Amino acid sequence: MDGVGGGGDGSGGGGGGGRAAGDHDEVEIMLEAYLQVVDDVTNRAELLEAAVEDTEDLAAIHLDTLRNRLLMIETALSVVSLTFTVGSVVAGVLGMNLPIAAFESPNSHWYFLAVSVSILLFVIGASWATLNFLKRRGLYTTR
Repeated sequence: MDGVGGGGDGSGGGGGGGRAAGDHDEVEIMLEAYLQVVDDVTNRAELLEAAVEDTEDLAAIHLDTLRNRLLMIETALSVVSLTFTVGSVVAGVLGMNLPIAAFESPNSHWYFLAVSVSILLFVIGASWATLNFLKRRGLYTTR
């Protein structure tokens, strides 16, 4: 027996039979190397997570841009549809079986042609004016 507190094989105990301070240096160096590797992997994972979030944001912006373009197309189609609807109402009124004195004359086909061309010009003019109004307000772009 070496000391009061334990065996002399270096397995523990109180008094003086422990390992030397240099015995732990190799383990400490290995643990520091593993800690550096873990820190490197952690940093790479954080960078990858940030890159994934940036990519998701970019995809969302791209989808928003496409949705806005579709809304602009829908707006333009609604304007054209509205102007054609107005023309259809006028043509429907003129096409009813009502006695109109202008259509009783032998040259009534010229009246019909004049009214049809007027309606067409009105529809084109109203569409053009509405789209220009929307462009000035910034609600419609052609890009």
